[in-house]
Amino acid sequence: MSSLFGGFVSLTHLNLSGSYFEGDIPSQISHLSKLVSLDLSYNGLKWKEDTWKRLLQNATVLRVLVLDQTDMSSISIRTLNMSSSLVTLSLGQTGLRGNLTDGILCLPNLQHLDLSFNQYLKGQLPEVSCRTTSLDFLDLSGCGFQGSIPPSFSNLIHLTSLDLSFNNLNGSIPPSFSNLIHLTSLDLSGNNLNSSIPPSFFNLTHLTSLDLSYGKLNGSIPPSFSNLIHLTFL
Repeated sequence: MSSLFGGFVSLTHLNLSGSYFEGDIPSQISHLSKLVSLDLSYNGLKWKEDTWKRLLQNATVLRVLVLDQTDMSSISIRTLNMSSSLVTLSLGQTGLRGNLTDGILCLPNLQHLDLSFNQYLKGQLPEVSCRTTSLDFLDLSGCGFQGSIPPSFSNLIHLTSLDLSFNNLNGSIPPSFSNLIHLTSLDLSGNNLNSSIPPSFFNLTHLTSLDLSYGKLNGSIPPSFSNLIHLTFL
């Protein structure tokens, strides 16, 4: 990727996805302070921490940031001091490391967050302290999260899609999940959840897709299962 891209200082949208670029992302990209949308996904590009930090400091009006399958292995998720203007953040399979906090989950305008298949994201899922989040889509699948699902995840009341599959989560499905009344897709497969299914879980009557496979759930299927009248995938 050429450093000359940094000369287009009036750019508001830059999409170089799938362009077979390789090597370090030039520091000059941080000069693009007017960027509203940046997509560098599916390239052989690598971020340096200094370049990443300068971009976040300067591009204060970013709304869409898509970097899937770029190399962010030198970046800690603790340095993701994201702009409050972000609406879409997609960092799937980037090699991000560290422990997730609720700072990203609680960005005031964020609607779409994909951190999937970052196996170096570990520790426990964070407690969600905010109640004003606008998050609609959340994918944390294929990471290294452990422990139980915090009941406070039910604060993410605008979620329509939640994917926590193929982590190392254990314990029970929080009964408070019944507060996520807008969910249409829920995937908890490939974990070690070892409780029965709470009856309140079937208040999620908008679900069209539900995946509980490859787990350790036990007990009987509650009669309230019949409330899920919109399911097309189970």
